[in-house]
Amino acid sequence: MVVLCDIEEVGYDNVAEHLGIPKGPVKSRHARGRARLRDAYERLAAPRVVAAREGST
Repeated sequence: MVVLCDIEEVGYDNVAEHLGIPKGPVKSRHARGRARLRDAYERLAAPRVVAAREGST
């Protein structure tokens, strides 16, 4: 959902129609996918970014 909605910029209605599912699950899956990506970033990448900034000052 994140790829379709955020990267490909396909609207919820079109995604729902293409996948043959209601719009509600599209929206909730999109929100859940974004949350999982945010959590993964915070867990994996964010500490490295902070460390790199601290090392470069």
